[in-house]
Amino acid sequence: MTFEFRLYRILTIIVLIISSFFAFVMLGAVLMTGALPFIIALMVIGACLIHSILSLYLQRSMLIPQAHLKENTPGGIRIMGSIMIIFSIITAISVISYLTASPALLQEAMDKSNMPEDQQQVVKEGGLNGVFKFFLLASIIFITNAILSFRFLKKYKEQQDATDHFHPDDDNLML
Repeated sequence: MTFEFRLYRILTIIVLIISSFFAFVMLGAVLMTGALPFIIALMVIGACLIHSILSLYLQRSMLIPQAHLKENTPGGIRIMGSIMIIFSIITAISVISYLTASPALLQEAMDKSNMPEDQQQVVKEGGLNGVFKFFLLASIIFITNAILSFRFLKKYKEQQDATDHFHPDDDNLML
């Protein structure tokens, strides 16, 4: 097992844990409020969760050549991985814009938002920096996992094409 494949396996488990936690949180928010933003967030986080599950199937098929992927699994990995990359890029850009924003810009945004004073104090003191750094790290992990899944899916397809063209009885074929 190569370092790249081990990294892929570890990142898949991390993505599975993070996305399942946030999927359950979003599911609770949807059930309590039914608000459209929570439904959309649940769908996006659900795509990340589904991608990590499909990645586990891909890893199993890479480790055990006799365990083939289902016909629609490669397409699911591509679609869910693309959604995961887009979501992660948007999240990373949002986090970076918050972390690099000037205090004057943050104050102006807080003045326009009618935030309670205690919440404004948390933002002013940088109390959210740790949370945003976690989301930035999670975005990097999600993007890396999706890219690795695309690479290993390509390797799996190449392995399957090579074994599909090999027929040991071709030499003894009598027509």
